[in-house]
Amino acid sequence: MDSLENLSLRQYLDNLAQKSPAPGGGSAAAVVVSVAVALYKMCFSYSKKNFDAVEFKDLTAQINALLDSAVSFIQKDKDVYSNLVEILKDKSRGDEIQSAYKNAAMVPLEIINICRKMMDVILINISKIELVFLSDLKSSVNFLKSGFKSAEYFIDANLKCLSLEDLEFFENFKEREIEYLKSEFKRVEKEIENGS
Repeated sequence: MDSLENLSLRQYLDNLAQKSPAPGGGSAAAVVVSVAVALYKMCFSYSKKNFDAVEFKDLTAQINALLDSAVSFIQKDKDVYSNLVEILKDKSRGDEIQSAYKNAAMVPLEIINICRKMMDVILINISKIELVFLSDLKSSVNFLKSGFKSAEYFIDANLKCLSLEDLEFFENFKEREIEYLKSEFKRVEKEIENGS
């Protein structure tokens, strides 16, 4: 079967709707974050005149890299979760369970890292986006927030099965990055409203 990222939207949604453990919500979170980044890129591209040439080129490369990364997690989430399900079915692989849960938690963590980097791009350049694209910018931020919240749910779902060492790593990440991002979403929403 084709990688999920290469399916048509309808084929992906049909896969998501099947009675199957994967793809599931983690993969869908990656789709939503990909949509957020792509929609922001549209706003950014139409606002090219507000950036100098070097800045525009550098930001385009940065946004493209974030989009590629987000899209890659559409399949990666399915792969790690499918692996976890297979390990849980096979009692002889008990020693692999901790690692599989950690891998399953790492994908949403990486999705959140993409959200963080994208939020930095949005905040720095918010005043340079053409006002005619304000509704698209707001939608991009809302998609990003939704993907972020969904990824957070899947980190939490896997935490209960991690070793104490891994649990500490993820709890520190949550305390540092997730709380920071929550405040940044509030900040960007306020700046968009003030600028409109």
